[in-house]
Amino acid sequence: MTANPFTIAPEIRALLLVRVSTKDQAGERKATRRGKLVSERSEKVSDRLQEEKCRALAREILPNITEAEILLRPDLGVSGLKEERLEEIVAACEKSPRTAAAPGYVLALNVSRFCRLEMLRAMGYLDRLDRAGWFVRFDFPRRSGTLMADNLMLAVLIEMAAEYSRGLKENVAPAMRSYAERGEVQGGRPLPGFTVDADGHYVPKPDSDPDVKMVRRAFADVAAGTPLYVVAQRAGVHATTMARRLSNPAYIGTLSWGRRKRSKQHSEKPGAHPALIDRATWDVVQRRLGENGTRPARRPDGLPFVLSGRVRGSCGHYLQGAGGVPKHATAAERLKWSGYRCKDCRRDRVNQVRLEAAVLSTVVQYLRQEDDAGRLEARMEKWVAAQLSAGSTAELERKRQVLEDRKARLLDLAELQGDRDVAKRLAAITGELARLERPAKPDAKAIKAAAARTLAETRAFVAQGANVTPQAANASLGRLLDLIPAISYDAATGLVEVSFLSPFETLTALVDHADARSECRAQ
Repeated sequence: MTANPFTIAPEIRALLLVRVSTKDQAGERKATRRGKLVSERSEKVSDRLQEEKCRALAREILPNITEAEILLRPDLGVSGLKEERLEEIVAACEKSPRTAAAPGYVLALNVSRFCRLEMLRAMGYLDRLDRAGWFVRFDFPRRSGTLMADNLMLAVLIEMAAEYSRGLKENVAPAMRSYAERGEVQGGRPLPGFTVDADGHYVPKPDSDPDVKMVRRAFADVAAGTPLYVVAQRAGVHATTMARRLSNPAYIGTLSWGRRKRSKQHSEKPGAHPALIDRATWDVVQRRLGENGTRPARRPDGLPFVLSGRVRGSCGHYLQGAGGVPKHATAAERLKWSGYRCKDCRRDRVNQVRLEAAVLSTVVQYLRQEDDAGRLEARMEKWVAAQLSAGSTAELERKRQVLEDRKARLLDLAELQGDRDVAKRLAAITGELARLERPAKPDAKAIKAAAARTLAETRAFVAQGANVTPQAANASLGRLLDLIPAISYDAATGLVEVSFLSPFETLTALVDHADARSECRAQ
């Protein structure tokens, strides 16, 4: 439904439906292809002729009708298969019903101008119009007066209109394939570095053209190992767009059609036009795109979402790393806009730096209390004991059971989705299970050294206080998350509650959530 829904005033007695599938069929414009006149406006379906015929039909059915009692509904460039249009028209008629003594009329040039839906669906709309007191009439065919003959003819014409649309869909693919086999461009915007001549063939631009220089530099950079997102940034496009552009064989002179994964038809014509890129560079770029996929490499200036899946929002769901930051954002802009959000209700959202700073302040307070009470060293001793016992039979069996359960769930998920990410996770779990079959004996000396180093780093971290850089806070939280079993965030008040391990204690901090959320929505 549109923002201003279609309505019919009470005084309207005739609704004229004028529809053309393309805007080239409307008005006095002439259709051209590659600068050549292909066809002029077809008078059989032009909007002007439809309106004239429908107005004449309205005066024939209602001799005393006035212009104020006629409503024109022009749908220019609208497909007859668009069911939303028909639903809008029928709903407007139902909201403005007519009586048997003073019926309304919906007039169209023919059945195809009314719709091209299949018979069962079209008949449903006709029935609703009839119940609302609106009768559908066509300039062709005219009603004979015999109910059975008229109904049969209407059903046949509706199905013929639908079959015509089905035939168009089947004929488009062979027509497009024939263009590709002749080396002619299908249409649309030319690829950067090319122009299209009058015969529809690609013609490379001069070597001095900026587009040609940009394309050749992009191929050379990717072939040399430059990350895809960096090449895309230089060209001012998205990384996915750049990957699609670099994988188009038109740059080596081959015109290909039907390259999509689900395409049932494919056609290719090598040597359709001069190449812009040599074959050796092309092969290297395709191999690199195949190795890395089209996903850009992780930004070196982005911070990991260390709290993703650990903070429970006020809606009851856990907040995840939101992303949504423009690819061309600077390091400072990424820190300003990156955040956590609930991906279920999509209401709770908080800036990453502000949330991590609030959680960090409670961690600093907690560690200071533990160190002053002499419990920090005791915690490290317990950690060493836990690491030394990690190689016990019972612990290995517990880990093995957890991994087996995860593997079973992923196998069920892989059967349903067939996702490559699921296959990668399955391979990782299989590797972990293989390592458990050959458990290594814990190195007590190395574990104690790591504990002493962690204790020293923690005390140095506490001495700095919470006023550290976002990068340092992010890295420190990643090392100390084992101390935090639960974090909650209230989007309304900006209050963050952090619960720590035994002795169980909950500390709070405040996030300036109003500023954070507005900054997150800056782009």
